[in-house]
Amino acid sequence: MSPPLVAYLRPEHRTPVLDGLLREHCRTFVPSAPDPATVAREAAGAVALVASSTGIGEPVGAALLDALPSLAVLVSRGSGADCFDVAAATERGIPVLHNVGVAADAVVEYVLGVLPLLRRGLLARAAALREGRPDDRAPRPQLAGSTLGIVGFGAIGASVARRAEAAYRTRALVHHPRRTAAELWAAGVEPAASLPDLLARADAVVVAVPLTAETRGLLGAEALRHMRSDAVLVNVSRGGVVDEAALAAALRVGRLAGAALDVFAEEPPTAATELVGLPTVFATPHCAGTSADARRRLDEGTAAGVLAALAGRRPPRIANGVWPPARPLPVPVEEVVG
Repeated sequence: MSPPLVAYLRPEHRTPVLDGLLREHCRTFVPSAPDPATVAREAAGAVALVASSTGIGEPVGAALLDALPSLAVLVSRGSGADCFDVAAATERGIPVLHNVGVAADAVVEYVLGVLPLLRRGLLARAAALREGRPDDRAPRPQLAGSTLGIVGFGAIGASVARRAEAAYRTRALVHHPRRTAAELWAAGVEPAASLPDLLARADAVVVAVPLTAETRGLLGAEALRHMRSDAVLVNVSRGGVVDEAALAAALRVGRLAGAALDVFAEEPPTAATELVGLPTVFATPHCAGTSADARRRLDEGTAAGVLAALAGRRPPRIANGVWPPARPLPVPVEEVVG
């Protein structure tokens, strides 16, 4: 019996490390186009589909899942699973694997690096130097001793709280709707009474939540109005969590002091994405978690999840909690991974 077929949604999702690990046990394939009709036609028989949240547009949804009845497992190369319609997969009994926490160190390093740049207004001062303009800005407060508001308290949020306190003596104020106040106090952070309470009290706000129906648009115009004019925002979650138009408007008129954005509603952002060009914004192309070390760990985690699933073992990171797959694996497990 031939090895099982694993399909990548796009060529960029097929990396040498990941493909090398999978091809020891599987056949791998990239369709000529990522649209559902082409993938369904060319990847017939695929037991697993690998994708990444960066730049795929609409998530893989019900149409493709129904057109490929062989698909037993969906796999995200990233920490999030929003490249897939998780609800549609759950309805069909398909596990959605992801790599939550695997690249957390790289993202936390990004956050700790940009926070003092934003807090002290160093982006604008560096721009003035490059452009030969006088630096007539008043000094801004330093990050040390400030209140750091953290929206979300998973692997990234918890590590940011701990390491920012050690490096900058910040005080962590946390909003996480699924953690009790007692749990947050036990973790060494102060629970905010509500999201508006956090936004009103924080000198800097770090957003580190997954994109779900609950979090989409979480920081819209009304929420941003609670933030102080000298506060700064860092978004390392997903672009859809923050209303980009509302954020741009707040930054443009000085209702916020600055922002660092690694994620956008449309990736890569287009020329119409005003935020990228604002002088108080540090914008990067969804790369906070893609250091060379983190990329290797993501590839290894992705391969380990696929091979565990094909061998009939529960993978360590399942976004939707579905296990075992409702759709049968097409080969005996001993023929996949010995």
